[in-house]
Amino acid sequence: MNLQMAGPLRKSEVRIGKAVEVLLTRLIDYAGLFPPAGLAMLPAVTNYDSYLRSEYSWALGRFIIPAGRLNEFDEALGRLLEMDSKPWRLSALVGADTSTDLARIVEFNARTSSSGTGRAAVVESVEVKAENPAEVARMAGIIPRELETYFEVPLAGDEFGWIDAIAKCGRRAKIRTGGETADKFPAAARLVEFVRRCALADVPFKATAGLHHPIRSVHRLTYQPDSLE
Repeated sequence: MNLQMAGPLRKSEVRIGKAVEVLLTRLIDYAGLFPPAGLAMLPAVTNYDSYLRSEYSWALGRFIIPAGRLNEFDEALGRLLEMDSKPWRLSALVGADTSTDLARIVEFNARTSSSGTGRAAVVESVEVKAENPAEVARMAGIIPRELETYFEVPLAGDEFGWIDAIAKCGRRAKIRTGGETADKFPAAARLVEFVRRCALADVPFKATAGLHHPIRSVHRLTYQPDSLE
């Protein structure tokens, strides 16, 4: 937060600034590989590297990547001239073949943690889609506990069943708040109900898509010239 004041900061202003910093620290994940940006791997990796060096790096969260593209990420990382000495924090999207993707993640973490090249990255969390609440328990049973796990909850009127299943296995929820077409944006009432249910069940959650502008306004759905508003 960049505060430019004509005189000394009042105590209340210092408290507000600190509160905002606590709220936003590591809050904003980087999903440059996905719409609306839709970048190739190397530009996305280069962007993330520059953001890690910026004055607002404290607000930057994890680099979001499909598990199936971890090797491609590793190659792009190796092409950087230099990088921060701290390991990059990744969140991997697990696809339909859960077991294969989990094996990729375990192998990637083992390899990068012992590479000795100084270009380290680690998958700290995974994001998963399940077919139904019952599937949440099965999938949670095969995902290593050390991986922070987010199960995407569809806003279809059965949020309680999903969130209850997530709470029972001690994992986290994920909500999709937008997309490349208008129908991907849920009603505000459904989002409020999701947040309320998570609070009641003490389930941490993350929100993805549709959050690219902090103030309510009208924008195109993607950066493409023919994109709808």
